[in-house]
Amino acid sequence: MPAPRHAERCYDRHSMRSYWIFSGCLVVWLILGGLTDIAGAPGAREIMHTLHYPDYMLLILGPCKLLAVAALLYPKTPAA
Repeated sequence: MPAPRHAERCYDRHSMRSYWIFSGCLVVWLILGGLTDIAGAPGAREIMHTLHYPDYMLLILGPCKLLAVAALLYPKTPAA
């Protein structure tokens, strides 16, 4: 027996809401992490030292996190 159309619409709405909530949390986390890395905060440097990475990695990872935000928020484009 097929599911009623209302159930499909409700599922789509629920999944889209979950998607945007998760994406919003991820974007906020990436922005804060990227800015913290670029600023060279002591906490970020301590983590990098714990992982035995040099300090300049913060200057690479910070902008990469901010570019990831742009990629996540860029609207869908039609497939070629």
